[in-house]
Amino acid sequence: MGKLTERKSNRTENIIIIEQLPIIKSRLEILSKEIDEHVKSILSLEISDETVKYIKEERAELNKQSAYWDEQRKTIKNTIMAPYNEFEAIYKACVSDKYKQADAVLKHGIDSIENKRKSEKRTELEYYYNDLCEAKGVDFIPFEQYDPNITLSASMKSIKESASIFINRIAESIEAIRSMEHCIDIMAEFKQSLDLNQAISTVNDRRKRVEAEQAYQEIDIVARKIEADAVAKVDAALPIPTELEDDPVIERCAFAILGAKRSELRKLREYMLQNGLIWEK
Repeated sequence: MGKLTERKSNRTENIIIIEQLPIIKSRLEILSKEIDEHVKSILSLEISDETVKYIKEERAELNKQSAYWDEQRKTIKNTIMAPYNEFEAIYKACVSDKYKQADAVLKHGIDSIENKRKSEKRTELEYYYNDLCEAKGVDFIPFEQYDPNITLSASMKSIKESASIFINRIAESIEAIRSMEHCIDIMAEFKQSLDLNQAISTVNDRRKRVEAEQAYQEIDIVARKIEADAVAKVDAALPIPTELEDDPVIERCAFAILGAKRSELRKLREYMLQNGLIWEK
């Protein structure tokens, strides 16, 4: 096991060596001063109608010089990187790829063993879970829905304890629901959410909305009846027209409005005004 490591430590200094560091001779400091002087002379000019043409030409020249020197930099970089890129390709083929391939093979073998252990744990837990559900009368949560997170580090005892706590909580909630008002509705919601408080809240909120709607409908029915009765009384107070009369004018018609709201009287007044009807106070 340790021979390869020992050989590596003994030969590290001789396997990969740099025979000579890259030597780059430059006159960048001199070039920098020339650029500063050139840029300073251009920036000192005031941009006006008389100088704008010259300044545009100088700006184009600056961009041209910048592009030229950047190309020089790229050429130097490629020259320096060429031997390294060649070395890296050889290194990958001779060293790193071999380690990666070995690691992949070992990982596959390890995963196979660990997945087998997890599968065995899951199978054992499933039998235990189903027996527990049957004993507690819980028949609406299949093992696939429970779907525990089984790890190699967790013991079977702790995994089974978690399942037991879960099913006991469900059984206790079912027992509590049976004694509640609206138990059928709450049970239906609980089977969806597996949360007792949420199920109770959902049912209560829904029933409040239903009761509010029922109250509104009852009020609406009473209001419609009152309106119909009022119309009937008005119709009864009007004389019955003869067949020869198309739409006779009634000179005077008296009737009383009882139990009307102020808003309803305002609507009646607006209707009479809109239709040119005259009334006496």
